[in-house]
Amino acid sequence: MSCCGWLDAHSSGPHTADAGDVLPRELEIITSSFPKALIVIDDQISAESIDHLVPKGWKSEWRTGEVIVYKEGQYKIPAFEE
Repeated sequence: MSCCGWLDAHSSGPHTADAGDVLPRELEIITSSFPKALIVIDDQISAESIDHLVPKGWKSEWRTGEVIVYKEGQYKIPAFEE
């Protein structure tokens, strides 16, 4: 596959289906199946909050409530102005 996609990936819980945190499995599937993916995860307090889920060779950056995840060297994302 070479194109685009959109996934609203985030943890679930009592406020939704009480299915637990589906984000680890979603990230695993996306990063292994789509090495050119640019992933944006909303409702996060920091990049560190998901660092344990980011595979080796991938990078995460926090941007005002969102974490951007991408393969190192794949994208040139401008520095974030705090």
